[in-house]
Amino acid sequence: MPIEYNLRENRLTAEPGDYMATVRSTRTAGYEEVIDRVVGQGTTVGKADAISVIENTLVAVTGLLVEGANVNLPFANFSCSIKGTFNGSEDTFDPSRHQIVINITTTKELRDAVLQSVTV
Repeated sequence: MPIEYNLRENRLTAEPGDYMATVRSTRTAGYEEVIDRVVGQGTTVGKADAISVIENTLVAVTGLLVEGANVNLPFANFSCSIKGTFNGSEDTFDPSRHQIVINITTTKELRDAVLQSVTV
């Protein structure tokens, strides 16, 4: 199924008549559909095991991020950063001025796989 999109006026450019595309999602695939696809690929892992692996992966990734690690998986890389301004080199983290941000970046492997198959 192709990716659908709408065009809307691009107000970020000075050129009149510039438009930008906004991808229109046709639906949202949830946890169950992802699990069904994993199991449906002919793996010897059953649905309960697949659910357990994904849930345990979430716990593992969360724990590693909390410990300050970057996490690289085949589909995405995860890391944390801090948003906000510090008042000099001796300033410390202050939740009223700073925020932890979770960064998720798709991998080249995922981008290449999608871009080789997608139609618009």
